[in-house]
Amino acid sequence: MEKRFGNPIFVFLHFAAQIFPLTLSQSISSGGTLTFQHCFEDQLQFRCKKITELATNSLRINQTQSFTYQLSSSEAELLKASVDKDDYYFLRARLDSDHTDKYMQCFCKANDVSKSGLLIGITINVDAFGRVYAVEVSPLDRNDPKLLLLPEEPSDAPDTLTGLVTVHGSHQGPSPDLEGYKRKLAKEKAEKLAAETGDNRSFLAKYWMYIVPVVLFMLFSGQLGGQPGGAGGGGGAQ
Repeated sequence: MEKRFGNPIFVFLHFAAQIFPLTLSQSISSGGTLTFQHCFEDQLQFRCKKITELATNSLRINQTQSFTYQLSSSEAELLKASVDKDDYYFLRARLDSDHTDKYMQCFCKANDVSKSGLLIGITINVDAFGRVYAVEVSPLDRNDPKLLLLPEEPSDAPDTLTGLVTVHGSHQGPSPDLEGYKRKLAKEKAEKLAAETGDNRSFLAKYWMYIVPVVLFMLFSGQLGGQPGGAGGGGGAQ
């Protein structure tokens, strides 16, 4: 395996997370343990085996932990059978604490897990109060940037499962623009009031720009169109 402690990015993130755990992240409020099992469908029933167990107070929002698990020969056969049948790889999580005891389940294609080299990512979703409400599982690519956080390269040993566990917190949605809405209402009210009040100006005040050109045209037309008068006479016969 290739050691990654020489990577300056990993060194910075590793020691920053140790020194500033509360400023870089937020812990999960639920105390207790979170147990993960992977399950395979075998003759209309599930065969499950625990792959890791985490204390919820050790988890931090937006941080990643890793684990490895060695599949037994029977589990490897069940995974191969699921791949051949195009079945799913199931993950079940049990949250056991003083306040609750609940199960959550998710799945992905077993063929995708096999193609990834048994490298999976597990996402724990928590609400605004830090309470776990859902889990997700998906295969990871060997070039995934998250793997830079591992102290070592993922194991190439046969039937060795490597998992990355990440906690995602909820994000506050955009708040409504109250000031903009108030300005819009005021503008609509002013436009409506202006339409109802109407234009009280006089006829000349409203249409002078049309009247003046017509008057000027008529004046100039009258001056240019007049003909000069003439006098004439004839003499009588003598």
